[in-house]
Amino acid sequence: MSKNIKENILVVDDDAAIRDMLRSFLNLSNFEVTTCETAEEADKILQKEKFSALLVDVFLPDMDGIQFITKIHEQGIKTPVIIITGSSELDTARKAIRLEVYDYLIKPFKQKQLQQVVHNAVMKNRLTEEQEDLEGQRLLYQTELEKMIQKKISELQESESKYRSLLEQTLVGIFILQNGSFGYINQKMCKLFGYKAAAMLKNKRIQDFVCPEYMDEVNLHLKAIRQGTVPDGSVVFKVITPDGTERMVEMWADAVTFQGAPAIEGMVVDISEREQSKLRERQLELQLLNEHKLSAIGRLTAGISHNLNTPISIIQGNAELLKLSHPDLRETDIILRQTARMSEIIQTIAKKGHDTQNSKIVEIDLNQLLQEELAFLNANLFFKHHVKKEFTFADYLPPVQGIYSDFSQSLLHIIQNAIDAVYDSPIREIAISTELTDDSIIIRVKDSGPGIKEEDQKKLFSPFFTTKPLQVDLKENPDAPRGTGLGLSLAKTSLASYGAEINFETEVNKGTTFTITIPRPE
Repeated sequence: MSKNIKENILVVDDDAAIRDMLRSFLNLSNFEVTTCETAEEADKILQKEKFSALLVDVFLPDMDGIQFITKIHEQGIKTPVIIITGSSELDTARKAIRLEVYDYLIKPFKQKQLQQVVHNAVMKNRLTEEQEDLEGQRLLYQTELEKMIQKKISELQESESKYRSLLEQTLVGIFILQNGSFGYINQKMCKLFGYKAAAMLKNKRIQDFVCPEYMDEVNLHLKAIRQGTVPDGSVVFKVITPDGTERMVEMWADAVTFQGAPAIEGMVVDISEREQSKLRERQLELQLLNEHKLSAIGRLTAGISHNLNTPISIIQGNAELLKLSHPDLRETDIILRQTARMSEIIQTIAKKGHDTQNSKIVEIDLNQLLQEELAFLNANLFFKHHVKKEFTFADYLPPVQGIYSDFSQSLLHIIQNAIDAVYDSPIREIAISTELTDDSIIIRVKDSGPGIKEEDQKKLFSPFFTTKPLQVDLKENPDAPRGTGLGLSLAKTSLASYGAEINFETEVNKGTTFTITIPRPE
């Protein structure tokens, strides 16, 4: 549309607020806008002025909008009419279609949608006027026009041939849906969906290839297009080919007319590699974050352990000297037992810090690892004093090959999740067990917490998803649950590289059981 010519639009609506809003929206698109509130006023204006498009409310104070459109059609006014209404009754839509109105907008509508519909109506009006002018010229220059038309037809045929060839060779899947089934597809579309063209065209729908979990989203997207409510952007979903291959694709589509009938035209792009790249990038970020955190913890624990060993050795030495001088003192035995216990705790912390920093593949006894992690968790006073614990370990588990921190941190995250789950529960119980089967090592962590809500279950292992507060007052509640939403995500990512699977069973108000299944080493 030329920027130097302002097209004039007539708005007929009895609501002043609607008239003002439409004027503001259309002025932004460089349209001149005339408004009135009754059919009678509109009729008088149309007798004097010419408009590029009409926006008419269905319910006018002096005449039904459909009757008004019928009247101006009888007067020979061919200006494109766009009906605006707050009602979605099918009967009104049918009447509008019979009157060949240009479009049908249901309130509330978006600014962009309104501007696009009006723009298209103006362009249609301009084309109609041009066609009428051409028709008048045709009577004068019929012979020359016939030659020109013949030439244009030849060019269009050549252009169509080139266009079809281009569609067949493009790297994007192109399709046309009509009456729910494929009316046209190109070769790339066939390859994406794993079918030959003839097989796809026969009684096939796009829904036949959509994974069930994406079906509702795709159906809503296509329904919106058919109803004329063009959705913003695209829709992403997963398709399954006849051989079982799964692909993530992105689809753009719009309503068109194909062979004289309504249809949906669209294109599909395979984004599987892009989605995999995003996933790998995110996993790497999480792994780097985890490794940095583990390294910092390892260095800190090593320093603390080293600094504590010296004063403990002095206390222990002096206690032994005191016992030699006063063998009857009972207190010296208590001091020696407690210093020995402190030394054992420090050795456990130092070993954990050393093992955590070790990134080499080692043999890991999962029973021993769990016992060390549970001993480490006794620093959590809530876990130590307020949680009833039940540990059942298999008599023997074959050592697994792996990086110590992958298993220690993953199991710690899952156990800590169970501790947080029972924090506000009336019954605070956690059961941890290991089991050896013919093909797997199974670790179960069961809690008596509130369970996991159905709407949260699918997002449980998603990075940064958490139902815990991100910050708490550590002075008042030092053991209160808090999280970043990374624990379970890191656990699943870390153990997946060993072929391990993490599943869960949950029941609201009764608790959750996490099951870690690790392939049994040969």
